Amino acid sequence: NFPEEETFLILQFWRSGATDVTIDAVSIFTEPLPFNKTFTWAVPGGNYRGQGVWVRYTDGQGAFSALEEASTEPPGLDLRPNALFFLALSSDQAPQVTSLQIIQSCWPGVVHASDDAHWLESQVEGETIRVTVDASGLSLGEHRALITVTTTASPTISFTVPVTLLVIEDLETVHLPKLNK
Repeated sequence: NFPEEETFLILQFWRSGATDVTIDAVSIFTEPLPFNKTFTWAVPGGNYRGQGVWVRYTDGQGAFSALEEASTEPPGLDLRPNALFFLALSSDQAPQVTSLQIIQSCWPGVVHASDDAHWLESQVEGETIRVTVDASGLSLGEHRALITVTTTASPTISFTVPVTLLVIEDLETVHLPKLNK
């Protein structure tokens, strides 16, 4: 046992749900060692010296899975962009469509999306959320809504994405002079 002030490596393991975690080996690599001839250490997947974490799983009966790289990122969910802005002419009857990119990291759950405005529609399509805004019939001015994105995995994660729609009467195109150096 080393005194606490000399501790230099801490291994932490997390689990989700009811599962056993068994560690059968921990490898810590040191500085390269000299050899008399060329030596290449073949590591599965081409990861060398601290560039990955490799695991194998067991069924509890002694059978092990193949060695595979484990994610070093904690499970999570993120959306890009984290806010949406639309500009629409009051005379424009065509809905505008964009998408939110779902960024998942080791997240086993299903993603659901809902919104809180009649002029806004959000629908999950694979790794994206299709967002449609229909400004027809809306008054001039700023309209705000939220898209709520949740997961079914435990624990549930929930995100809100603010959506702003600015309905204007007219849009002018202005050409500024070009300056050359």
